[in-house]
Amino acid sequence: NHLKDIQQELRRSTCLVVTSDEPVSGSAHKANAVVSHHVQQTNFLATAEMRLRTIGAKVDSAYPTPDHIKRGVDLARRSGADVVIGSGSGAAMDLAKCISLELKLEKPLILAPATLGALMASTSSIPGLILDTSEEALVLPSERYNMHDDSGSASVVVALNDSLFKPHKSFPMIRANNSHFPGVPTVADAALASLLVALDANKNMKKDDELVEQLITKTVHHAMKALDPLLLLNQEADENQHEQLLEDSVEAVLLAGQLLRFQESVPLILASALLPRYFPQSHILTFMASLLPGYCENVSALVDPEWAHNVSLTAGVTPLSRQMIAGSTPTVEQLLDCVDANMSLLSSTTNADAEYDYMLLEQVLQSNLSR
Repeated sequence: NHLKDIQQELRRSTCLVVTSDEPVSGSAHKANAVVSHHVQQTNFLATAEMRLRTIGAKVDSAYPTPDHIKRGVDLARRSGADVVIGSGSGAAMDLAKCISLELKLEKPLILAPATLGALMASTSSIPGLILDTSEEALVLPSERYNMHDDSGSASVVVALNDSLFKPHKSFPMIRANNSHFPGVPTVADAALASLLVALDANKNMKKDDELVEQLITKTVHHAMKALDPLLLLNQEADENQHEQLLEDSVEAVLLAGQLLRFQESVPLILASALLPRYFPQSHILTFMASLLPGYCENVSALVDPEWAHNVSLTAGVTPLSRQMIAGSTPTVEQLLDCVDANMSLLSSTTNADAEYDYMLLEQVLQSNLSR
């Protein structure tokens, strides 16, 4: 509805539509089919219904690279595009953010997430995790980028397609008997990852930050509301139970995205350093979900570690050790060396001090890898 409200303004523009073009194969077929359908809907809405002038850019990998950004920016400048629309996966959200900020556009950035991971990426202030192919790590694009800064950058509009999140068959609720590959996150993965983000934000929260405190409270509320029934739920549960689980998980993801901050964030520090090299087939939400039991055991007293462990088992969250790339058996020390190198890289590219608790990361990794 918001897009139709600004339809006349958009018709006076040329819109760069950034979409994801991931290969459809194997166990990820259904998830990729959902993304493909969503992208088709977005293109139809933009061109046929709203009659906008559009030009397309695609990201064909799990994460955008500096080359994707350069090609997108060059295309926008050549075509005179002054509006960026991102549609599809989390990679498309990240790329659309980076292109919009590089161009310093005044008009709103429009994001239409197709998956739960894309939803978290779209609401986050992080301008996108970019794959540094030479370092095999995820980094921030530049110190210039901050979706919530005061530099006059465009506002962000997140356009949700209500019908997209309705059919529970498109998004598996839990990973029954490990039937769903870790590259395809379940709704339970999303709720567990959101809970982890909220607990971590609570650890780092500044005193008297009422806005963050409210976001944390709401995120925890919706995540726990989604997760508590899992101890009794199974894949044959009635559709109403599934829809309630999905509704609360979506709300938790929406809120958790707003809590994500790169500095001092345990889940983001570990994901950015380790996913590309040691867990390349895992989705970031599944990776984060698998960290929750060890995090509760070593860091947060707000959630009972035994509850976190039990609900993770019931939800079929793939253990961290089983998400690791085949044939790779790094020690915790080697994983931490990778984290240290990535944080040094972050400091050099953003001119910001990278602060993190080495011992805390060691404890979280050790606890989860031993499960």
